[in-house]
Amino acid sequence: MEGVLEVFPHAILQWEDFKQHNAIRLLDRYRHRLPTFNDDIQGTSGVVMAGVLAALRTLDQRVSELARFAFEPAARHDLETVIRQVKPTFLIGTSGTPGTFTEPALREMAKHARVPVVMPLSNPTSKTEATPADIVEWTRGRALVATGSPFPPVEHGGRPHVIGQANNVLVFPGVGLGAIVGEAHEITDEMFLVAARKLASMVSEEHLAQGALYPPVSELRQISREIAVRVACQARDCGVGRLFPDEKIVAAVEAAMWWPDYVAYRPAEAR
Repeated sequence: MEGVLEVFPHAILQWEDFKQHNAIRLLDRYRHRLPTFNDDIQGTSGVVMAGVLAALRTLDQRVSELARFAFEPAARHDLETVIRQVKPTFLIGTSGTPGTFTEPALREMAKHARVPVVMPLSNPTSKTEATPADIVEWTRGRALVATGSPFPPVEHGGRPHVIGQANNVLVFPGVGLGAIVGEAHEITDEMFLVAARKLASMVSEEHLAQGALYPPVSELRQISREIAVRVACQARDCGVGRLFPDEKIVAAVEAAMWWPDYVAYRPAEAR
C-alpha cells in the first residue's frame, strides 16, 4: 500500500475477492488514507440498492414504508415461517446455497406481497437460491426478479419477464471514473448511494414494465458516464474532491472516457 501511494499517487485502488473479514478490515484501515473501495462490499451494496429503488418505482413505495425485518424469527424458524410472520416485500439472497428460496416460501410470500421482489444473487448459476423460472411460476407471474448470474427471459401466461442482472459492473466503473475526474482523495459511501440512485433512474419505463430492475449491460458506457458525473459532483459537495462547476464536470468526464480502438494486427511475413 505504501508502494501504491508512492508510485501511483493519483490511482484509485479497488479491492477484489478478499475473504469477508479481511475485506472489511483492510477497507477500514485504508479508506481514509487513499481513494480506495472494495467492490464486493460497496459495489454489491450499490447495485442491490439500485435494484431496490427501481422496484419501488413499480411498487409506488418509499424505502421508509417497507416492513422491518425481524431477525429473531429468522434465527428460530425456517424461511417459510419467517415470511409468514414478517410478510416481506423483498427477498434478497446472498447465501451461496442453491435452493434456499423454496417453493413453499415463495408461495407464502406471494400471499402477502402484491408484487414480490426476489433477488437470488448468489453466483455462479449453480449456487442461485432459486431459478427465475421457478420464482415466476411460484408467485403466479407477479414477481420482479433480479439475479447475480445472467438468465434468459422467462415466459409466463403468454408474457415475457425480463430478468435483470445485479452486476457490479453497472456501478464500479462509473464510481472509479468519477473519483478520478473529481480528484477525490477519499471514496465515500455517499458516492455509492448517488451511483445507486442514478442507476435506478436509468431503468426505462419500458424495461420496468417487462420486469427488469436494471438497464441492459449494452448501455454500460452511458451508465458509467452518468454515474461518473454524479460521483464527481458528490466528491465536490462533500469536500473530498475538486471544486469545479457542474458543466465542467460533464466535460471532464467525457474527455476522460476512451475507446479501446487498436491498430489491426497483421502477421509478419514468413522468411
